[in-house]
Amino acid sequence: MTDEAKLALPALDIPQINISITIGGQALDRDVNDDLKIDPENLDGALIQQPALFAYYASMTQKANLLLAQAQFDYDKRVAEHIRAAREELSGDGSKRVTDKQIQAVIDSQPIILAAKHKVLELEHQSQLIWTLVKALEHKRECLMQLCNNRRKEMEHLGLRVNMKRSEGPLREV
Repeated sequence: MTDEAKLALPALDIPQINISITIGGQALDRDVNDDLKIDPENLDGALIQQPALFAYYASMTQKANLLLAQAQFDYDKRVAEHIRAAREELSGDGSKRVTDKQIQAVIDSQPIILAAKHKVLELEHQSQLIWTLVKALEHKRECLMQLCNNRRKEMEHLGLRVNMKRSEGPLREV
């Protein structure tokens, strides 16, 4: 990238994004800015690192989604059990009519239900956070591809012949 092009880029004042969560016993404590940043002077390094980062965050998303599904199942099961118990308790001998609102009021006051719902909400947050990072990495991939295309066009414009051929390893000039 030319010095003029560097000067044309606005300085972005993006706050540090650190995540610190535990997914399935695996702690994830990372500075996400480093994973999402693209160094235009090291496109090869960014291209090489991109699949590993994507795979890492995608696998963490899957773990978070599994834990969320398990927590949601546990919550639904507990609610169903408490609905049955609340209906039996409130109806007594069956002579009283019990409304859904009465049952819901009893269930919503149960600490075990509140704890299960809190766990679901926390896991939803973690799952969405990791999913957002995966989407950001997809965007980073698109940016890398565009930067590589721009670099190739810039080199061709300067009269440098760019002929890339696939080998066993990364792309090499021939």
